[in-house]
Amino acid sequence: MKERDYLWDNIKALLIFFVVAGHVLEMNPVRSEFAMGVDAFIYSFHMPAFVFASGFFSKNISVDGKVRAEKAGTIFAYYIVFQGLMMILRAVFNIYPDNLSLFSPCSGLWYLLVLFAYYLITPIIEKLPAWLVIPSSVLLALFIANDSGAGHYFTILRAFTFAPYFFLGYYLNGNVIKKMRSLKAYFRYPLAAVCVAGSICSWAFTPWISWMKLFFGKVNNVALKTDFIDVSLCRLWAYAIALLMIAALIFAVPDKKSVVAKVGQNSLQIYLLHMIIVLLLFVSDWVIIPIDTDLVFWLSMLGALATTILLSLWFFGYPFKWIQSGVKKIYSIKKK
Repeated sequence: MKERDYLWDNIKALLIFFVVAGHVLEMNPVRSEFAMGVDAFIYSFHMPAFVFASGFFSKNISVDGKVRAEKAGTIFAYYIVFQGLMMILRAVFNIYPDNLSLFSPCSGLWYLLVLFAYYLITPIIEKLPAWLVIPSSVLLALFIANDSGAGHYFTILRAFTFAPYFFLGYYLNGNVIKKMRSLKAYFRYPLAAVCVAGSICSWAFTPWISWMKLFFGKVNNVALKTDFIDVSLCRLWAYAIALLMIAALIFAVPDKKSVVAKVGQNSLQIYLLHMIIVLLLFVSDWVIIPIDTDLVFWLSMLGALATTILLSLWFFGYPFKWIQSGVKKIYSIKKK
């Protein structure tokens, strides 16, 4: 058996905590500047890094010019099941009842839909060179963002905005990661610190005030009310910010089996299940946080950590195993 790559298990464990923490922080309408800064920091890289990792591990998603139907089908099945569940919950609790559509993803489910789309085009991109696909995807994302119709439905804007990260991960040779990791610790950690500092300084000390909207990846230029050239430069800047943080993660995160590795291995179940908790507790207004203090902030972070650990437990994986099993059965029937 191929040895697990614990570097990515550990990275995904850190990222999934940031996902949960980011959603918890968003739920407080009264936030301090520090809390908003932490939230912006999280959103500047956590989903770009997840999409990059998905691309990195999708090199074998296409075999002989055909997509592995079982793998792509499982991702799409997850989307349909959880989108349907979220729609039911929103209808029952009267949460955004006027915006219920199967292909207008609820919360973070856009990630599954765009990942499914990326899987479908891997037979095409595997035949094309990286020097063509990656720059083209960046330019296409910039122009799609200028379309006022690009938005939430079918998560079109996010699909194009995050595509460069997927393609970069897809084309990146594993030897590049090994070379980055082969540096001595006294080189890697300072480099990681420089990357983090450069990333934060790139948006925290610049006059452009809509970085957070840009980090979401779903806001078009019309909504941003900014000149095309100016906002395109900011979007390119946002790509650089995320790439610096991805490099920092590769440099700094341990590559040995750790106590959090299992959390990273189960990151998808945490990602999907925590959205139900957020919807029921916060979006439904069952839990209201009317103030923001240092104590509230740290309690929120502690709650996010506890939720991440809890949802990583093995028994929460059963629904996902059942869905996988169902897809396998359908796929085996079709092969016959």
